[in-house]
Amino acid sequence: MNSKRLYQLFVVGLVLLLVGSVASAYFGQKLLSEKSTQLTNLKVKIAALELQERSLIQAKTEIEQYSLLESVAKSIVPQEKDQARTIRELVSLAGASGVTISGISFPSSELGDAKSKTQDQSKTQLDKVEGIPGLSQLELTVSIDKGVEFPTIINFLERLENNRRTSAISSVQINPDGDITGSFQLGLTVLVYITP
Repeated sequence: MNSKRLYQLFVVGLVLLLVGSVASAYFGQKLLSEKSTQLTNLKVKIAALELQERSLIQAKTEIEQYSLLESVAKSIVPQEKDQARTIRELVSLAGASGVTISGISFPSSELGDAKSKTQDQSKTQLDKVEGIPGLSQLELTVSIDKGVEFPTIINFLERLENNRRTSAISSVQINPDGDITGSFQLGLTVLVYITP
């Protein structure tokens, strides 16, 4: 082997070494860039998961904190249409006020009627409350024909207002009792709210 051949061999080896170094630097840089992107994406996912975990812990704390409020809400807004219970509560409030209820009437309904079974089954005493999904109202009329003094009427209305059952008085009719001076007859339309 002569010196020229050896020189050419060294030059070719040097060129191959230089090309190999550039190629390994390029592919190494590309690999590092991909790994850096993957690492950044994983850090973002970890941060999102940590945020979600904190939100879940906060939600669990709030559920425990507001469970009492939920039970109170369920007792205020009844889950079923129990007319007997509603009547008992109204009679109890009236009795505590010194008022005697002469009549409580509910709206007519076709439920349970044999001929209505073939008709529309959506006919019920409950009406949907607009703007609040899942909430219905039951309208009932309360009559007090026996003469009642005005302060007693106010006491009864205050007891209705402060009752735990969620309801609203939609109309009040007060008429003078012709037999007794200073006493009145009372008619109320009460809306009882229900979540069926």
